[in-house]
Amino acid sequence: MNSIAYTSFTLADILFFPDLALAVRFGLSLHYFSHLNNYYETLSKRPSIHKTWPYHWLHTTHTYNWLSNITRFSKLYEKQLESTSNISIHQNMDDNIELLTESFEETKSLI
Repeated sequence: MNSIAYTSFTLADILFFPDLALAVRFGLSLHYFSHLNNYYETLSKRPSIHKTWPYHWLHTTHTYNWLSNITRFSKLYEKQLESTSNISIHQNMDDNIELLTESFEETKSLI
């Protein structure tokens, strides 16, 4: 995948990719978003992209975990889709509450 909208690099990529790169830098995992992951990996190798990145992005691999909860929510959503009975739905709700509590505690510790 070379572009978000077409087969060639377009204005849509120029507008969208910086936000995606920032989200990845802030902890968004693209593991569950295979098309976005391929798109990110492809475009992040472009020399023109590297020329626009801040200096510290080029010389460090440090990332933040501020958006890591999005991955958790996608996992929770996936679990909910797999559930087929009220019992499993209630169990998933309990799991959701537990994961959200853990996320809150982690976020609270960062402050």
